[in-house]
Amino acid sequence: MTIAYFFIPSFALTCAIITRPQLIERPVVLADQVNLRVAEATTPALQSGVQIGMPLHKATALCPTLLVLEQQPARITHAAKRLSEAVAQVSPFIEELAPGEMLIDLIGLKGLYPNIRSFATALNTAIPDELQSFLGVAEERFTAITAAHTAKSFYQSPVLPPVKSVAFQSIFDSTNAPTTAIELGANWIQVVSGKSAEFLADRSAQLLPLEIEALQQLALLGIQTIGEFAHLPRQAIAAQFGMAGDRAWLAATGNDPTPISPRPISNKGVIEHIQMESPLVSRDAVARHARLLLQRAKQQPQASNRSIRFIRLRAVTDRDRSWEKTQILHEPTEDLERLFIVLHTLIEYSKFPGPVAELELELGGLTVEQGHQSKFSLTHKRQNQHLEEMVKQLQIRFGRSLVTQIVEVESSSRLPERRFALMDYDP
Repeated sequence: MTIAYFFIPSFALTCAIITRPQLIERPVVLADQVNLRVAEATTPALQSGVQIGMPLHKATALCPTLLVLEQQPARITHAAKRLSEAVAQVSPFIEELAPGEMLIDLIGLKGLYPNIRSFATALNTAIPDELQSFLGVAEERFTAITAAHTAKSFYQSPVLPPVKSVAFQSIFDSTNAPTTAIELGANWIQVVSGKSAEFLADRSAQLLPLEIEALQQLALLGIQTIGEFAHLPRQAIAAQFGMAGDRAWLAATGNDPTPISPRPISNKGVIEHIQMESPLVSRDAVARHARLLLQRAKQQPQASNRSIRFIRLRAVTDRDRSWEKTQILHEPTEDLERLFIVLHTLIEYSKFPGPVAELELELGGLTVEQGHQSKFSLTHKRQNQHLEEMVKQLQIRFGRSLVTQIVEVESSSRLPERRFALMDYDP
């Protein structure tokens, strides 16, 4: 298994100032969600003594010219969605860990990207030009994550401004290379197969996948590197930190067993979006615009003569706060009035976080036939079609398959439990 870890440092802050390049050279911080502490900071702010997690009043006292920006969840979500869609063009097997941070499974992609350099080039080309990214590649999940953060720590320019490197040439010289167990690029590190433990040994123990309290306890015990942690008895670590400690010990020894959980490839429906000239302050106004979006969505070719399984309505306020509601229908329908009743109910019983500046409607789970039940006998083919429709609707409602089927896996075995297996039914 080969895993790539891709991330963009200070993603939320980058989203906040990317349209205001004049702020890049100024001391700027991004407040946390409750506007009490520093969540992210530019290099000039850090050079002024500001620290991540510091209370805002202390930060402003240290740096009187400090500019404090509020979180913009809607903008971050939109930017993260665009980024994941861009990365999906390079590889569809993605596990998103956080906005601007994802794992990529590289199995089966060697025909497209024969080496890490070609993969990094494709990834670098796919993402927006304004973003500076870092990449780590290894056989294990934790090693790949550590490699990417090591690439960032060796990068010779600050995190901001977010300028993307064009030429992939090594930024390391032979005296700075941390170990012979890696291959180096402009913004990436690949750990050589079988060399994970050697690479991890000198890295900071604060990178271990443990809770903050556990990391603080390790610091108090004098454990500074991952190698020192890996030399501790596994039983003692498990007794002290539980299952999380045991997984961290395996990761530290280069044996991280945690697999990638790629996001399911969803069958997207139709989406309509509208931006208001002036924010909407009443539910009636929101309902009128939602009806307009519904009419436009149903006129799209993909939705023509098709029933809808679910409706998702998203809103962004004038202060960039986001709101979202999803309603799964008991039975798929193409009736416009029934769909609007569902929409109107969503709007009527919801509390928006402010005047609505943008509205987006998604109609999903498109199907040709309505999923109604019938008491009349059906042909075998029709029965299978109805069964598949019902299973798909259950998958959308509960996020997983609730129906299983018996599959023959080892026909030559004498043991029934080896000949057959129970697997999810996915039509």
